[in-house]
Amino acid sequence: MLSKIFFLALTALPLTFAQSSAPSVVNGTLLELKNNTFGGAIEGASVDPTGMIYAFDYQAGEPSQYDPSLAFASINGTVFHALKNSSEPKSLLAGSRFVNSDTVFIADATKQRVLLFTRGSMDNYSTFCSNNKMLQPNDIALSPVNAGVIYLTGQNYTADTEAGKAGDIWLCNGNHSVQYPVEKLKEANIHRTNGIETSPCGATLYLSSAVNLNSSVVSNAIYSIQLSKDNGTFLSSSTPALFYNFTTTASTDIDGMRTDTQGNLYVTRNGLGQVVKLSPTGQLLSTFNFPGVAGPSNLELGGSDGKTLYVVGKCASNSTFGCVGKAEQMEYPGKAWSTLQVIN
Repeated sequence: MLSKIFFLALTALPLTFAQSSAPSVVNGTLLELKNNTFGGAIEGASVDPTGMIYAFDYQAGEPSQYDPSLAFASINGTVFHALKNSSEPKSLLAGSRFVNSDTVFIADATKQRVLLFTRGSMDNYSTFCSNNKMLQPNDIALSPVNAGVIYLTGQNYTADTEAGKAGDIWLCNGNHSVQYPVEKLKEANIHRTNGIETSPCGATLYLSSAVNLNSSVVSNAIYSIQLSKDNGTFLSSSTPALFYNFTTTASTDIDGMRTDTQGNLYVTRNGLGQVVKLSPTGQLLSTFNFPGVAGPSNLELGGSDGKTLYVVGKCASNSTFGCVGKAEQMEYPGKAWSTLQVIN
């Protein structure tokens, strides 16, 4: 079992929606990838200790070489893991998180499980946790106070969604899985859950919620749930609280979310080709535009100092290929990158 890790961070401030100044607008750049490295279903971005960014759907146009649903590679084209002639073609890998240089959690959305992959052997992976009651899982967040605990989201995309049924949240520690109470999701009117992330101190879990009505997306918001500061478990007294509501862009889905070391939350705005940065108190600080990336599916902070923002998504010029955009010189490094420096 992975060792317990403690990550120091600023104490969370009281929630406020006040906007002290106009948010900044930053235009990112498009990376030139080797040989159209990724297909249009590029997803599940994560960072390793060196700051390299990885994602799924490696060379999806070459099924004779790789099963695109079971391949994981870096943006420079280095394959971390790819199963040739896979016997599990129905797997759909959607989320990933590195736990050290050679090990990564991977969410298998169609088989209701999280896999633990190890660099090296083509078949060197195991099931970390699974539950046939899970909707997917879609994305993964790690507990900063207990490296053996992960959090998962899943969603059921239907024409008309229902609170408590269209999305779910799970906690896994490798031995068992615990579902967050459905009744509390209903009470907070949380529908499709997708993006998920923890605060640097591990006391807050952020998750996205989207509502469908008559086949149209009509709401997108972020909620927060309080966690145990000791072991990362759900607090029985905690109920979801509205953290940020995208009122003017309600029809644009949230996808991936990541925090930096100061607790700022970076959120993909899929249909807009954007990422927004929110403060720990719910203020909109910055908007990042990524021309050339149509519909960012996920994001991560990486690079040699952890301060480069990367987004992955289908290419605007050709949706059959995946593109990667970046914006440099963020004020603080990413939480995931920083945690990996302590581990390694």
